[in-house]
Amino acid sequence: MAKKNFKDNTANIDRFFTPAISEKSQTAVISKISEKPQTPVIPQISEVSKKSEISQTPKTAMTLRLRPELKQYLEDAAWKSRKSINEYLNDLIRADMNKS
Repeated sequence: MAKKNFKDNTANIDRFFTPAISEKSQTAVISKISEKPQTPVIPQISEVSKKSEISQTPKTAMTLRLRPELKQYLEDAAWKSRKSINEYLNDLIRADMNKS
């Protein structure tokens, strides 16, 4: 086996390293980093939206166990009316309350 000579193996070593950043470009990068970011402008809301009123009302959580076919029907009916299952059930209960 031949003895390894490391003196001549540096011919293609430059392809593994990126060139160093010059002082001019380095100061430009540092100045961009040190600039203060602009504060975003937050629009003022004059009226309280309906969703925020709903979110402030107290809520009660329940566990509901349904048979698989009833669960599938509930998911389909809620999807057809473009509502969540929770909204759909709330509307059903409210309609029943108004009816009686």
